[in-house]
Amino acid sequence: MANIQEMYSNISRKFGDKMKKFCQPLMDCYGITQFYHNRMTHSGYWAVLGLHTRWEEYFFSENMHLHVPYIRHSSHLKSGLFLSQTIEDPQFERILLAGKEKFNVNLGLQIMHKTAEGVDSFGFGLKSAHMLHHVALFNELPLLRLFIARYQEEFSQIPSAFDEHQVDMA
Repeated sequence: MANIQEMYSNISRKFGDKMKKFCQPLMDCYGITQFYHNRMTHSGYWAVLGLHTRWEEYFFSENMHLHVPYIRHSSHLKSGLFLSQTIEDPQFERILLAGKEKFNVNLGLQIMHKTAEGVDSFGFGLKSAHMLHHVALFNELPLLRLFIARYQEEFSQIPSAFDEHQVDMA
């Protein structure tokens, strides 16, 4: 079983450049600096692909993933939408601050879907840290849902790559 840095670098190496090209319209039109796709299985396995490689590498090297409320066993997660800024946890607030100050990544909207295997979540981070800019993404939910559907079509190999490189978080 791979460790977290190996998991991320293997998946990123395979899909990173393609993801950057795919996300370019969101980056240009909405100021998105981060898009990520997490999968947490019922059996405790986790995998992720993110747009901002330097941020992700820092995030994992500093073991920040241990303090993220949506990297939990799938039975503790629910489908729906939430804003990262609404999470009241000092450790998580430090993660948000590090992303903002070091990488201009302001985590925001998280869209979570229950699946037969566990939970798939998709997150969006903006250049702006202002909460209202993140709230404004709610106005773009139809477009973001279309983006996610197209992402799932375009990156149809992701589930097998996630299965191949997942990390046992249990």
